[in-house]
Amino acid sequence: MSGRVDGKVAIVTGAARGLGAAYATTLARHGAAVMVTDVLEERGAKLTRELVQAGLKVAFRRLDVRDEAQWSDVVGETQQELGGLHVLVNNAGIARMETVEEETLDGWNELMAINTTGVFLGMKTCLPVMRAQRSGSIINIASVFGLVGGPNLAAYHASKSALIGLGRNVAVMAAPDGVRVNTVCPGPVLTEMAYEEERTVPGTLGSVLAITPMARAADPVELAHAILFLASDESSYITGIELPVDGGLRAGYQFRPPDPVG
Repeated sequence: MSGRVDGKVAIVTGAARGLGAAYATTLARHGAAVMVTDVLEERGAKLTRELVQAGLKVAFRRLDVRDEAQWSDVVGETQQELGGLHVLVNNAGIARMETVEEETLDGWNELMAINTTGVFLGMKTCLPVMRAQRSGSIINIASVFGLVGGPNLAAYHASKSALIGLGRNVAVMAAPDGVRVNTVCPGPVLTEMAYEEERTVPGTLGSVLAITPMARAADPVELAHAILFLASDESSYITGIELPVDGGLRAGYQFRPPDPVG
């Protein structure tokens, strides 16, 4: 593997499984030292052991992204143990399938606390470090459903739309100090969360694929390559964007592509 992020230190949230694990693994394989964080301690520790055994520089800390004190601890420990902080990937998130009429206040508050407040706290805690060194890349993981509407998932849609607006704001404010902030908007991806949603509401994945021009879900590594680009100096003049990695879903929203020829 080429060292596209050699010398960089990254924090990845929600990194014990799924997309977060793919992001952490890809960054580490391309030269970054990575702090894997999650509330799933056993799975996070297992992933970290596997990556360390592969010769990569990776550590694990438990992090509930809703807890500001835990954020402060993780940032300090990352600097001390891994030697700095250059990249933050705000990936941790949950989904709820309820419509706005079905959603409960407790469910709404829990999801917003993880998906949106957790990102706010991550940026709030990491920005001073990055501003002081006049460099850094923050990558927030939203969703294509922060850009377009869809059925169910009322709180999820709201949380991901909020991340897009917040990312633009921080990108403008942090740019003079050399800190870039970008938002990645995944479409359908084959992760455990996708399968959990399918079990909750059968047909969910199929309905999304039906409006995806490429007519397939992404492999997590396809999202990880976008994260790698935004974390690297290859994207040094890119900030404040929303990058759909969605098989064309946003571009062709509500358009059903023709069946393949043959």
